Amino acid sequence: MMIKSSSRKTRAKIGKDYQRSFSKKLYRKSNHINKEISRKVAGSIVDFVKIHGVAVIVFENLSGWKAKGGKKCTVTRQGFHLWCHCQIISLVEDRWGELSGKVVKVNPRYTSKASL
Repeated sequence: MMIKSSSRKTRAKIGKDYQRSFSKKLYRKSNHINKEISRKVAGSIVDFVKIHGVAVIVFENLSGWKAKGGKKCTVTRQGFHLWCHCQIISLVEDRWGELSGKVVKVNPRYTSKASL
């Protein structure tokens, strides 16, 4: 959202499209924030699992999934696109693998119904 508003302001000032490297700093900053969030979430998952003595961590396999939230350019859709599911899973696999744990990915179809 922040990048979009800065882009609009810049286009209004110069009267033409922005350069290719226009929002380089903002994208880099958001990437670092996403990495930090992924690290914290993965660490808290592994800590929770260690405390409760779990042998296997199960994730839904969401590869190829795209957000379908709301109309074009909504906050919901932007939030889903910034969500780093794959990065969290890879960090959990690395950290839990060091502790000789197992991570399994399951098909997300009907997981809510099957778990009850």
